[in-house]
Amino acid sequence: MKALDQQRARYGEADPNTAQAARDLGVFLIRQGDQAAGRTALEAAVRMDEAVFGPAAPQTLSDLAKLAGLLEPAAAEPRWKRAAGSSDAGAVRALGKLGEFRQQDGDHAAAAKLYRQAVQKEEAASGAASVRLASRLNTLALALQGEEAIVLLERALRITTARLGMQRLETASIQMNLANRLLDARKASRGARVAHQAAVTFEELLGPAHERTITSLMLESRCLDAVGDRGIERREALKILPRRLGGGNLERADHFGVRSGAFRLASLLPGSNQQVPDGGIGHDAFGES
Repeated sequence: MKALDQQRARYGEADPNTAQAARDLGVFLIRQGDQAAGRTALEAAVRMDEAVFGPAAPQTLSDLAKLAGLLEPAAAEPRWKRAAGSSDAGAVRALGKLGEFRQQDGDHAAAAKLYRQAVQKEEAASGAASVRLASRLNTLALALQGEEAIVLLERALRITTARLGMQRLETASIQMNLANRLLDARKASRGARVAHQAAVTFEELLGPAHERTITSLMLESRCLDAVGDRGIERREALKILPRRLGGGNLERADHFGVRSGAFRLASLLPGSNQQVPDGGIGHDAFGES
């Protein structure tokens, strides 16, 4: 705050140096956890930017995007709309946020249109093989159905596999989304293989009792069900449960989601007499990222 006051006293309100001091203060306060004070500083920075650089200048829109990220949706949306007109990376984030708002409203067509624009801008900004682009492709795919969604997820998966490797949470998350779309498209055999790869990664990185591990096994099981496979591959997908939950005692699971998911899987084992409780976790229990 002292630095901002000094810059105001030295240069005045409508000066790039004062705007920079307000911007730096806002970012610092946000990192320190003081959202309200950070928002006030960024609001001041935006007013200074508009006076110094103009309302449509890249710096103004960049600071506007930072400010929008601190506001409630109703107040943030008009600011995100302005920020979406920027030519820099802030526009990608703004388009993504606007897409989220439309998706939350149930307008998937409008959301997909905004996500497509975000993909185009991201590819222009960071390249055709960037991890950020893979994230945007993944988001767009989740607003779509059918073959187009599958193609986008396959592209995202190729990027993350090449740039990050197979054994990464980002890669496994995309695999889960792809497996879901493959199942929906009646390509369950391939979906089972993709879901299995995700399960291997989640188990290695998060542990055998983690919800994501169990969710991916459940998805693999659903895919195998869809192709009528109740043989050795299905048993391989499920045999991990006994060691996961302590000698096969499903009641020992210490998390309701894990216990419920485990019961659902155990009920599919040959000869099982386990009852499946209500409220179990499903394939979308963690959102589709």
